[in-house]
Amino acid sequence: METLEKVTVRLSAETIRLLQELVDKGEFPTMSDAVRSAVDRFLGDRFTPETRIEIIESPRDDGIIEMSTLVRNGDAVLINDEVCGSLRDYIRSRLDKG
Repeated sequence: METLEKVTVRLSAETIRLLQELVDKGEFPTMSDAVRSAVDRFLGDRFTPETRIEIIESPRDDGIIEMSTLVRNGDAVLINDEVCGSLRDYIRSRLDKG
């Protein structure tokens, strides 16, 4: 089983409300699961499976992967904007199906 680490992300009240709506509808057991799913989808759109393995298996001096290395140059001014945008898109796509 993979080790989970805690990350703090600031989200707008609107995004939190939409995430809670998905949890309330039973699409996810918790808000953490909804956010994790959106982040997984975001990373899946950015990296091939081979690249993901290469990054994950590459040795790091500090054992920490800098979030900024996971976003291509020019994708977003702030990483938070990119993650929030991806979350919004994902939530809208899920709500459109429901």
